[in-house]
Amino acid sequence: MLNYFEKLLKFVSIRPRSVYEVKSWCRRKKVDPKIQAIVLEKLKELEFLDDYKFSLWWIDQRLSFRPKSKRLLKLELLKKGVNREIIQKALESVEIDEAAVAKNLIYKKEKRWKRLDEIEKKKKIINFLKSRGFNWEIIRRVIN
Repeated sequence: MLNYFEKLLKFVSIRPRSVYEVKSWCRRKKVDPKIQAIVLEKLKELEFLDDYKFSLWWIDQRLSFRPKSKRLLKLELLKKGVNREIIQKALESVEIDEAAVAKNLIYKKEKRWKRLDEIEKKKKIINFLKSRGFNWEIIRRVIN
């Protein structure tokens, strides 16, 4: 059990992890379910596992390095196995100005689209923002 605990400790110390990610790791490593439960409980006691803190960290990282809309952040966290209520609580506790995020993304990409005519440029912006999960209201506000 100590061996699995040490390996899991290393796994969760690289970056924060969701409970689901740790459970998936345990399944891949074929950890006995009884040992898994004990180790998970110990990690929670030591505050290495907390889906709310993980969600806050994930949102912060995404907004800093790979900005996306709230909708895509929510989908990513759902894929990480985080509960919907926890995701909602985390998203509400972080102030996200989606229009500002979208404008910043466009500003970074605009150099690529300088030579395009206005219609083509708008199409590129719309498609790019849609791919980052922004809704039509935000896109319309940003391009006008």
